[in-house]
Formats: sequence, structure tokens, C-alpha cells
Amino acid sequence: MRKSTKRGIAVAVALILVCSTFGGTTFASSRDVPTLAQAYTDYFNLGLYAPAEDILTPKGSSQFSAYTISNFSVASHLGPDQDTSDTSTIFKEVVADRMRRCDPNYYGPGKLTLAQALAQIEVARYEVYVNADQNIINVLNDVREYNDNHPSDKKILRLPIFSNSGKDIPIYFFCEDYYYDYDHPENTVWASPDLMQSRISSYIWSILDYYSGYSDVIYAWDVFGDILDSYTGKIRNEASYPEGVWGNVFSPESTTLTVTEAAATFVEYAFDTAKYYSLGIGKSWKFYLNETFAVNTPSNEQVESADQLLRYLNRDPNNKKVDGFGIVAKLTSANPGAIVNFENAIKKFSGAADEISVTVDIRTDMVLNPAYDPASPVRAITSPTALTYNGQSYYALRDNGDGTTFNTSNPSVIRLGDWGLELNTGLANDDQVKIKQADFAADLLTMLMKYSKTKGDDGLISVRFDGINDDRTSNKTAGASLWTSPNTAVVGEITKSAFYAVLGVIPRIELQDALNTYPDDLDTTLENYPNENGWRTSTGSGVYTDESWERYVDSKDNGGKVYDDKIYSLDDYIDTVDATQEIYDAIDALEREAPVVVDFKVLNGIRIYEYLSTKAFELRLDTGGVAANFEFYSNNPNVASFDDKTKGIVTLKLKGNAILTVKLMDGSERTKNVHLTVQ
Repeated sequence: MRKSTKRGIAVAVALILVCSTFGGTTFASSRDVPTLAQAYTDYFNLGLYAPAEDILTPKGSSQFSAYTISNFSVASHLGPDQDTSDTSTIFKEVVADRMRRCDPNYYGPGKLTLAQALAQIEVARYEVYVNADQNIINVLNDVREYNDNHPSDKKILRLPIFSNSGKDIPIYFFCEDYYYDYDHPENTVWASPDLMQSRISSYIWSILDYYSGYSDVIYAWDVFGDILDSYTGKIRNEASYPEGVWGNVFSPESTTLTVTEAAATFVEYAFDTAKYYSLGIGKSWKFYLNETFAVNTPSNEQVESADQLLRYLNRDPNNKKVDGFGIVAKLTSANPGAIVNFENAIKKFSGAADEISVTVDIRTDMVLNPAYDPASPVRAITSPTALTYNGQSYYALRDNGDGTTFNTSNPSVIRLGDWGLELNTGLANDDQVKIKQADFAADLLTMLMKYSKTKGDDGLISVRFDGINDDRTSNKTAGASLWTSPNTAVVGEITKSAFYAVLGVIPRIELQDALNTYPDDLDTTLENYPNENGWRTSTGSGVYTDESWERYVDSKDNGGKVYDDKIYSLDDYIDTVDATQEIYDAIDALEREAPVVVDFKVLNGIRIYEYLSTKAFELRLDTGGVAANFEFYSNNPNVASFDDKTKGIVTLKLKGNAILTVKLMDGSERTKNVHLTVQ
């Protein structure tokens, strides 16, 4: 039986202004409600995966606690700057610079001999030149200023080193002499593993050194992201889709290397290098491995490979390479089964790293594919197929929109025909679409809460959502953000149903707990409470005053109705919080009717020795001064009971009749009874 505990359900939080347009109504409230970050602070850091310029927007700064910058790319840091659309390369720029400095007509400081120039040119093949990214520096400075002004609401960042391998790392980074022949790719000479290790080391050192002054803002780094093929689980290479060329250097298709063997040649090396340099400059950064999973289908190949890789890297418990594992999940509200697939992946990775972080992206532009064959594999589309969307082939559209929209054969979900190829603001903000998205997001958070860090040492430490509004999400052409959407009818942004659904997950759990909470001294067996006639005629009405019992019954009735209505708006959220508090207040306000003993005959020497309260007294048996031990029993403990059968203290509970029995414990098993009537 749950005990009644009077408690304040609403969290003491910062005042925020929130709006809702569910059902077409726009309103604002000055009521104190928690931010999303505050609501989940006992479970995990609730953060945002967003472009750098969105990190400290009013919406972002007020709602989220931890962030990842999504447009921090290797390409933006490699220098000198290159136009990768032609044959110009970093190496060529370095060569030109060195040769200019040994030109006989050049008479400036730092003039080199030809031998010195050639030596530096050779060194340039192994080094990475890092440019400043002022946009990132500006963000880090802004976050630092924000933290100085908001010491109780500090923001922290997890930044990538080698992230999103198919997009953010220019292909020439993997080539001999930094040169990729775009006109004749077949002539490209890939860098050797030894050469690539040198570049990895050079780049990691340069990045960590460059940002070493921001360790108060940066708490972790993604050393690698998305190095596994989404379909086969192999190390990505140029033939993968989306492509990635780590495999071209370290695990070409012609070899028989396993994932862990291939990873041992560069992933482990990179993590060792990062930790070595971090300690060398006196920093205690954490280092993550990050992978994106399309969990709309229960494919295990990528999950199995990632698990093997993680456990290989952390095989020595005293020398773990990977501090944290980041799981990026591509989800769609069209497929509730994706949550089960996602949960299975989380279970799979349990214990593989000390920290687990998830990033989720919930799309609204999909429907279940009626032609999906679960017995057939899901693979990338690399050649023309029969699949079409509004008359255009999937093959022609495979680079359009989000990467998991048109590039998959035998997909479990397909794009809604009316959506089109761009952001469809109308459908993204359709009431039914928003409700479906909200329900899915709430179910997802409910699942994730089971695996929070507070539930175990290897649980989730952070949960991050993609995007801050429909126009500011990494896949805006392929769905919509959970939080807000631009609205031309009002100034500012309109909060979506999913925002309140996610905010309301914990209050709904608390309301459910309250509905299952009963007064301490009320029998809660199914046959008595409530009985088949409902709450109002159940046994509690004979225990408590009519007024207090009626209030309690009303609070339970109202709470049940509120719970049946899900949370899609601020009013729904407030109603849920209030309904929970009303139940606990009503329980604490229950006034018990004092039972009165109207018939108790002194029989066989049994008598009431002392009234302890209005609902308890002590029985004694006259033994003529002879010491004896007794046991006490009641045939109707709902009316009167003995909490301790070796003591004669009777607790009165309900109106009615009971037979109290006293057994003499001298081996004779003799008993004496007395009849009790309570009204």
C-alpha cells in the first residue's frame, strides 16, 4: 500500500513565457513551470543538437542544459582554405608557399634553401594546418558569458573532432599529397595507414590545443562519428552510402579485416592520441564515439558492429579508450515499433562505455511502407530501382532531403505523398500530425527514463533533440522540429504540442502514482476498495467524515479524467500538476470518524483494561495473578485487528461486528471469546 505523503508537485523554477496554438488558440502564461532541462534534471541532461548560431537563442537558452554544435566541421578547420571542386589542394598550396620562399628573387625573412624547402614539403604531407573558426569562437565566448551571468543554469558543449565522416571531412584529407583527382577518381592514390595516423595525430593535437582555453565550456569531444556503414556495419568507404573514406585507407573492400581489426589501426590510435594530448595540456575532457542508427527497422548489423567496436576499445577495464558512446537515432512517428528497436539497441550497449548519450530526431513526413518485407535485407540504393516518389525514382532523389528518405531499398517507412521534397510547413503544423508526433515523443521519453544514469552506473547521461524550430533543424526538408514553428500570424514562435507532451511525461507519471496512492489506514483490497458500486459506496465512507471522504473521491475522479486526456498544451500540463496535488491534499485532509464501542461484555474474565485512543484499547484477561502468555486474534480484522498477536491492543477500523479470541499459550490451546460491536 502506498503511503500518503503531502508534497509540492510543481518544481520551483525560473519564470518563462510559453505559448500554444493547439486548437488554434494562442495564449501566454506567467505561471511557474519547469524548463525541459529542469524537468528531467533527476534523470539526464536534456540537450539540443543545433547549429552554432542557435546555441544561445532565447528559446534554446531557456529550455536546454547541454548542447552539441552541429556545424563544427573538419572542412572549416583545415587550412589553407581550399576550393575542393577542382584540383586545388592543401598540399599544392603548401608546396607553392615553400617554393616561393626559396625563389632567388625572394628576399624576405625566413628564406629557405631548396633543400630546406623540399624537406618542409615532405613534412607537409604528414601535418594538418588548422584555421581559426571565428563562428565557433564567438559561440564559445557567448556561452561563457551566459554561464557567468547564470551560474545556476550553466551550458556545456560536446564538440566533434572527426564527426559525420561522410560529409564534414574533405576527401582530399585521405589522399596522398592531399590530392584527389575529381576528373579521374580512379587515379586517386589513397594515403597509407601510417601517413593517415600522422595526420590524425596532427589534427587532434591542433584542435585540442586551439580550444584548450575553453575547457570550462567544452566538456567532451566526439573523436569519431559515423564510421560504420548504416546497412552492413562495415567501416565506411567510398562505396558506402552515405559515403565515408576511412575504409579506403584502413579497411579496403579487398581485405578481410574485421571491424575491430580495422578500427585498431586508427580508432584506437585516435583515442589514445586524444587522451595523451588532453592530459598533456592539463585537461580532463571526456572522449566519445558517436554513431547514427536508422532504427525504423530492427537491423542488427550496424548495432552488432558498434557493440563489438566499443567492447574492443574498452576491453581493459583499467584502460578504457572510450569514455562515452553517442547514439543518434533516426525515428519517425509513423513507426511506433522504432521505439522498441531503439530500446533494444540501448540494452545492447549497456556496460560498453561509462557514459551513454542519445540524440533523437523524430520525423513527421513518413508513413508505413505497405510493401516492406521484413524477411529481406535493408540496403542502400546504389543503382536505379523501381521505387518512385511522385513519379521520380528513388535513385534520382537519393541525395534529396534527409539521407534516410530515398536512399534505402525495402524501407519500412516511406515519405508521405503530399509532403513534397521541401519543408512542408502546413503538414508539419497540422493538428493531427502534431498530436501523433507529441504522443510518439512522450512514449520515447518514457522509455528513455528507464535507462537514465540515475537507474544504474552505465545509464544514459544525456538526451539531445535535433533542431530548435522547423526552419532550424538539420533535416528540415524531412520532417519538423518538436518544439516550435515560425508563424506569420503572430510575432515570434509558436510552441508545438510535442513540447508540452515531453514536458508533461513526468507529471503524468506522478499523477498515475497519485491515483494509486491510498490513505494509510484504509483497506485497499480489490473487493473492498473501491467496491463494484464505485468509490462513493466503498468502505471508506464509513471510516471518514462525509465531507472529507467526498473531497477525496472527487479528487480521484477528476485525476482519472485528467490522466485520460494527454498533455498537448500548457493548460493540459497545469491541469495534470494540479490534479496530482489535489489528490495528495485530499488524502492529508481526510478526517476519520471515531468508532464507538456500544456493546462489549466482560466475559470469561476478558475486560477492557485501558482505552488508548478513540480507535484503540487494550484487552486484559483476569488470571488471578498467575503469570501467563496469550495470543490474540480477530475474525474480522476489517472491523478490529491486533497488530501484534502477542499483545492485546485492539485497533478499531470500521463499523461492524467482530469476535475477539484470546488463546492461552500454556500448551492447553484453551481459548476464550468476546463479541465486539462497533458503530
